[in-house]
Amino acid sequence: MEKARAHMKSVELMAKQERQILEMEALMREVDRDIAICAEMSGNKRLFLEELEYVSEN
Repeated sequence: MEKARAHMKSVELMAKQERQILEMEALMREVDRDIAICAEMSGNKRLFLEELEYVSEN
């Protein structure tokens, strides 16, 4: 019974970590979009194109 509880706790922790990873990836995409917008507004076409390419790949 104790092993089953430990296993369930482990599964819950892994699921929580997976959710955190997905949330972090979403935040990173938002940051990349913001960088692309700022680069475009500042006229930095090279950075804009690099960020746009990165965002579209991911």
